[in-house]
Amino acid sequence: MNPIYQMNPGVQPDIAALLALYCDRYAWLIPSWCQRVFVRFEESQASGNETTDIATTVTNKTYRWATIRFHGGFLADSDLERRIDTVHEILHISLSSAIDYGRQAVKDLAAVNQSLSDHVGQQLCALHEQGVQDLAYAIVKAEENG
Repeated sequence: MNPIYQMNPGVQPDIAALLALYCDRYAWLIPSWCQRVFVRFEESQASGNETTDIATTVTNKTYRWATIRFHGGFLADSDLERRIDTVHEILHISLSSAIDYGRQAVKDLAAVNQSLSDHVGQQLCALHEQGVQDLAYAIVKAEENG
């Protein structure tokens, strides 16, 4: 596994090898500020959206690390879906500063207009996820097309 990644030691060896395969393939997408990416696996889905979360990412730019937590649904995905999922999560690392700034601006807006803040916050999150997914799909498709 690429040295930037640190696999959680509790991950079963066969699952760790599978995660390493996908993470290593897209290590080139990790932004230069990120010095370590902790890779975790949890059999159950994330608590945020149990019907769609295949993986989740948390970043800490101050301390130069990120964590990608893959969930059980990743194992049921096809190879194409796993590649898109992995790229999607790595792109979240790159885009974390922009979305964090946007989320803070939405929180600040709440002091002026709560309903507008709620609306803008929902739209910001939806558009961010759509953009990340579109980029992930484009990267994987470009890779397939040479």
